[in-house]
This record gives sequence, structure tokens and C-alpha cells, in this order.
Amino acid sequence: MYCTTDDTKALITYTFGDGVQRSKMIEGILPLDVIVDSIGKKQIVSDGSAAIAYTAPGDITQISCTGRFRQIGDRPDTELPCDYVIANSVINDNQWNANYDSVYGDNTGDMLFDISYIADVCFIRVRDIQGKLIFKDSGECPLTFEVKCIKEHCPEGFCECKSDGYPGYCCNDCNNTLRQLHAITNQMRSLNGK
Repeated sequence: MYCTTDDTKALITYTFGDGVQRSKMIEGILPLDVIVDSIGKKQIVSDGSAAIAYTAPGDITQISCTGRFRQIGDRPDTELPCDYVIANSVINDNQWNANYDSVYGDNTGDMLFDISYIADVCFIRVRDIQGKLIFKDSGECPLTFEVKCIKEHCPEGFCECKSDGYPGYCCNDCNNTLRQLHAITNQMRSLNGK
């Protein structure tokens, strides 16, 4: 995990194999996790009425699912976990074939399959503390990244300055500070005769 709940922003700087530096600012969703890999992901939704034949861009590494499957649509006693479909399917390199149960012709279900496969690109994925995807990018491997955690105390339009007193900082109005600096500069010029 990167950053803490005390931080207000995270600046993620990353570079793919093309050498071009990219960045993404994440605000208000901290801490966060950054995952770098070459695993592609695909989701397939199935109502159980037809077989699945999927060809991934690379070798399949994992299939998981959520939902239900019924061998006989109107009979709840024939309901099985969706893992039944995976257990009775064939995975061959980048091919997945799930023919379900050929004994019954009225299979039904409400299933979501998550397929992971080896991709020919690198991915950077940023997830919140609950695992929800908040940012993703892909590009040529290799991939390097850096996370900079930022803690801002002052609202927009105010400049933060260090202070010896509690809480260790103060917030100055940026426009007011700029006007004061201009006034001091003009006063110095008039005193120096310039």
C-alpha cells in the first residue's frame, strides 16, 4: 500500500518501455495499491443457455467466477455453483471451452467469469483499499513507477508555509502575498532610484 489517510493526493509517475514518462494524480482515495504485471483481464457474462468458447490474446493463467448455474432451468434443486462450469470445461493454452452439461437442454444461470491471461504488454493498475480499480494503463514492457504522497493542509488559493507554532504550518492567501511582494519590490526600486 502507498500513502496514508493523512495524505491528500498521490502522484504516480510511470514509464513504459517507450521511455515516455506519464503521470496520474489520485486525490481523496488513499491509501492505494499499485500493481504492475503483464496479466491481461477479461470478463465474460453468461446466462448459462449457451456454451462458452473464448480465445485469449495469451495463455490463460486463471479463471474464477461468481454466480449460479442450473442444469434444469425451472428446478432449483439442480442449482450448482458456477465453479461447476469451470471444473467441467477445457483450458488449452489460450483457449477456453465450457460446454456446460450436455444432458439437459434448458441450462440457465447468472454467471460472471474473470479470465486472466499472459499479455504482450505491461499493465499498471491502481486500486483503492477495498480493491476497486481506480486507474489502469498499458504499454510496452518494461514498466517502472514511483508514487509520491502529498499532504496538503491549505485550501485552493492559499499557500502553505512552515510555522513554529501548532499545527506546524500556516495558510497564506496567495494573491494577497503576491500583492505584498509587488509592493515591496516597487518600494525597493523607488529607494534605489530604478
